[in-house]
Amino acid sequence: NLVARAKLAQAEVALRTGSAATALSLAQQVQQQFARGGQLESEWRAWLIAALASEQLGDSSKAAEQRTQARNVLLKLEQQWGSEAFKQYTSRPDIQAYRKELG
Repeated sequence: NLVARAKLAQAEVALRTGSAATALSLAQQVQQQFARGGQLESEWRAWLIAALASEQLGDSSKAAEQRTQARNVLLKLEQQWGSEAFKQYTSRPDIQAYRKELG
């Protein structure tokens, strides 16, 4: 879904520009859409953006839950794609940066 992907990008921009509440709201909206659509690659990033936004808003327990969800979805993605395709995906610089923030 192009609209959901655009909202994910908007959430990331909001996060990077200090609008954590907006980032959290957008990330939560699209995360649910991605989950319903089985779009694991976008879903795990939505969870991560939500976690980072929650952290900025001072909700560390919520951020920890969201990080766990992101890790779980990322693991499902690896299982779905297989190790070789997943290795290529995680070698991308943008994905490496996301994974570093995932902890």
